[in-house]
Amino acid sequence: MAAEVGRDGKDLTLLAPSSRAAGAARIGLLDSLKTRLAVAGAMLIAASVMLAVLVTLRVIDARVRDAALDSETAQMQLTARIVSGRLLTRQLALRQIANAFDPRLLADTPALLEWLRQHRGLLTLFDSIFVVSPQGRVVAYLDTHGPKATDIDVSDRPYYRQTLTEHVPQISEPTTGRVTGAANIFFTMPIAAPEHGRLDAVIGGGLLLSGRELVADVVDGESDSHIGRVTAIFDARGRLVAHPNVKALMQPAESDPRLAPTVKAWRGSGAGIEPSVSARQADGYFLTLAGVPLAEWNIVTSTPESVLLGSVTQARRRALWLAVALAGIGGMALWGTTLWLLKPFDRMKRRAAAMELLEEEAAVPEPWPRGRGEVGELARVLEAVERRAREGARDRAKLVQQMRSVLAQASVGILFTVDRKMVLVSQALCRMLGYAEDELIGQPARLLYPSDEAYAAVGPQVAAAFTRREQFDTELQFVRRDGSLVWVRLMGRPVEHANAALGTIWIIDDVGEMRHRREQLAWASSHDWLTGLTNRQAFEQALDQLVHDDRRAKSQRPFCVLALDLDRFKAVNDASGHAAGDALLREVSALIANRLRRGDIVARIGGDEFAAVLLDCDLATATGVAQSICDQISAYRLAWGGERHGVGISIGVAESDAALNSVAAMMAAADAACYQAKKAGRGQVRAAPRDPPTPP
Repeated sequence: MAAEVGRDGKDLTLLAPSSRAAGAARIGLLDSLKTRLAVAGAMLIAASVMLAVLVTLRVIDARVRDAALDSETAQMQLTARIVSGRLLTRQLALRQIANAFDPRLLADTPALLEWLRQHRGLLTLFDSIFVVSPQGRVVAYLDTHGPKATDIDVSDRPYYRQTLTEHVPQISEPTTGRVTGAANIFFTMPIAAPEHGRLDAVIGGGLLLSGRELVADVVDGESDSHIGRVTAIFDARGRLVAHPNVKALMQPAESDPRLAPTVKAWRGSGAGIEPSVSARQADGYFLTLAGVPLAEWNIVTSTPESVLLGSVTQARRRALWLAVALAGIGGMALWGTTLWLLKPFDRMKRRAAAMELLEEEAAVPEPWPRGRGEVGELARVLEAVERRAREGARDRAKLVQQMRSVLAQASVGILFTVDRKMVLVSQALCRMLGYAEDELIGQPARLLYPSDEAYAAVGPQVAAAFTRREQFDTELQFVRRDGSLVWVRLMGRPVEHANAALGTIWIIDDVGEMRHRREQLAWASSHDWLTGLTNRQAFEQALDQLVHDDRRAKSQRPFCVLALDLDRFKAVNDASGHAAGDALLREVSALIANRLRRGDIVARIGGDEFAAVLLDCDLATATGVAQSICDQISAYRLAWGGERHGVGISIGVAESDAALNSVAAMMAAADAACYQAKKAGRGQVRAAPRDPPTPP
């Protein structure tokens, strides 16, 4: 049945030959087999070239980085040796003059000054030379201005005390000089008498940090500054001893963000003097660190990766562009080759586009191509397919006509859909919904539903039923052509469960009248026929749910039950008949209901007996409501047959609690209170005591 139906839900017998041929000829560029083969080939070539280039570049990059680290390590080792050699040279120079020093000069100041003048050549290595007595007094001092006598106390300086106690040369940490007031590094050389082993004097030399004669060529390279490379020296406390920026001296080494990662790692490892060179990469820099044990210094170098790897990065870019170019050239070459190889298929495509599957005869632009190989074989297969399709088309056209005849005579609504579009409809369905047949054919099934939400809600239910290989059966609302709604029973089953593309058959029946009768029966089973109030059975069911509602009990929200009994009602029946009594019951019921809230429940449970449940209401509030009902009923008069009849009402009120744990208990408590109200003279309201009587 569905073979003649296209994916768009339209009957293919209605499509003109020219429209199908034109539709087949309109193939997008990206839908072409030639294009896809060329694109796939180009992508394969690009992927191969790119993969090879990336793997090669990764290997080269790793080796270049290793080489860069090795180069930085070697350079740092050389720098550390240079700095250590310069420190040692200055110590040896001090040792040489210390060996020639006569301690008796300490007592002869002019001779001592002359001795310093004779050794002014040391100022090529130091900014100052000084002599310290065993008591820690600087007795003579030499700088570029010449020698002079002083009396400066340095006995509190750590470097002097260590020289005094250990009798070994010292290199101080950066210290503010008491002569110059500037930051210095001091070298000391002890002079001890061999015969008694005590310290006779100390020869010292000072270097201004700002002068940087010791490390100027190490940290102040102009080429390093130009490329962003920085070399600095910091002491055991992490203070800068040498830095290209003089203002940074004596500051924490972390103050230079280029050095911060290395210094942070150094502090984290214990802040010792590195015994060997360490090199690593971090934050886009090559970072190296080496120790100078002689002065307890660390030399650190930070070099941007772009400096060491710039050529590799450029080579990578050129290689990637070359790979892209090769991929493009290869893709174009493959495209041209594909066009040439698949040229015979162009004729095949034109002929296939002209296939008239549903026409016995058709004018075709050219015959099927003949030849050997795949083209000839495919042409013969398609020619056979075309022939069988023509024969099948005739059979399907007859079958469709027969189906339409059946649908025209069917007494129920029948609908056939494919891809959620209506393909065939019965006349009964058209009459039910107020549509002409051609107004439904080809339209989406959504047209029959009152809203998108209603349509979307049915889909999962249908899918679940079909998955279980069951018939879908439900009642829902359809919308007529004039906008009115109709309740229908919708039953559906796929033509084949294994092939949803074949479509689905739906049976649709108007069940509006049946639902109306069913709703009337359901209403009558739970309501009183005379007053329209809830009947006794439905009331007791609702009360039972409230009594056994655990959530309400836990929330401690009380509710109250009212037992209401009319007074003097029999007199109305006796005086004016049952018709008057029925009218009075209807009007009294309305008066009671109007005094209650929408969520409360009121029921007629006997001839002139009523009951009500007041939700979320305590005893005091319920008693007040009951009293208002009592007052209103007392004021009411029924005009009937020229007479006016009045009645009263007695009301008992019972509040829910743990002891009233059943419907019988609640009703017994309310009835007992109502009995007390009648006993008190009728037209009264009484509340049930907390200890209710045991129900019979």
